[in-house]
Amino acid sequence: MKLFVCAAALFLGSVLSASYLDDAGQAFLRGKNDKGMKLLEKGCEKGEAASCQKIAEIYFNGKYNIQKDDEKAKFFLGKGCELNDAENCYGISGIYFNEKNYEQSNKFLEKACEQKHPAACSTLALAIIKGLGTEINDERAVSLMKQVCEYKDKDACKILGMIYLYGMVGVIKDEKIAFKYYDKACKLNDFESCSAKSQYELSQMKIDRTDYAKEAQTNRAACDKGDAAGCAALGRLHWLGKGVRQDYNKAKELLEFAISKDNISAYYYLAGLYSDSQSGLINLEKAKEYYEKACDEDIMNACSQCGRIYFHGHGVKRDAKIAKEYLGKACDMGDANSCDLYNEMNKHEGIAEFYGY
Repeated sequence: MKLFVCAAALFLGSVLSASYLDDAGQAFLRGKNDKGMKLLEKGCEKGEAASCQKIAEIYFNGKYNIQKDDEKAKFFLGKGCELNDAENCYGISGIYFNEKNYEQSNKFLEKACEQKHPAACSTLALAIIKGLGTEINDERAVSLMKQVCEYKDKDACKILGMIYLYGMVGVIKDEKIAFKYYDKACKLNDFESCSAKSQYELSQMKIDRTDYAKEAQTNRAACDKGDAAGCAALGRLHWLGKGVRQDYNKAKELLEFAISKDNISAYYYLAGLYSDSQSGLINLEKAKEYYEKACDEDIMNACSQCGRIYFHGHGVKRDAKIAKEYLGKACDMGDANSCDLYNEMNKHEGIAEFYGY
């Protein structure tokens, strides 16, 4: 997990109705780059923060045949930040961060965080933890992370889960609090947190495991006879530690055997094992491959996982088109969460080129 996001990535806000910005977009689409730049500059002068941000992005990335110029990017981001626009403040903080001018970076992170910008607050928290441009202050860093988690930022919630699970940065280890934050991150579609949450739930279960033991016994008998379904089911039990000892390597062995017999459930279970941060067998490339195979055979949850893999870029390059294909398939099979994410992505369709989605 990267402790610092690339803060220089300029996030485009939701202000999509600003007239200068829209007119500039049309000019760029017609190849009239000079006109587009003049419109954006005028928009920024007139107080349109989104125009400041866009022209800064163009200078920062050297888009539309405009020469890359970090100083001009900083100038326009600074103008946007003066308009109390959090995205511009966050953008300029990223440039200063890349220049290793951490004090200046933190100054703009503070301003963006005051306006409840989640990424700015979490980046500032990590700067405070590492003492970059500021004194180390674990208490304030954790407080900022909690603030960001309340903004429904899954990464901040997951980091808090880790902090409490392992007793990091001056925090007393507390598995119950860790579970609370992992649960929040899981509900925000962070699959690693879902795995951590599941492991905690299993460790806390106070139920009669006789049924699991019987299930394991039945599946072991079937597997001993070479039955692929029995081996797949037994492998899943070893992965989760239900009715048998938890043994990730044994689970992998059984699931690989079932896959050699082309058992579809085994593909899905082994994908989950390869995605489980607790297993020590993380292999996101294989997880993607096996989730895709299971999805091809209409396993709904596998399609949902494929969509999220491509949406978040877990082990692959982010690809909104492919993500939508998988999420749409899972939605059609009845997965409500996939439907929600698919519909959210539709809101941004058709504006990827200019608005940077």
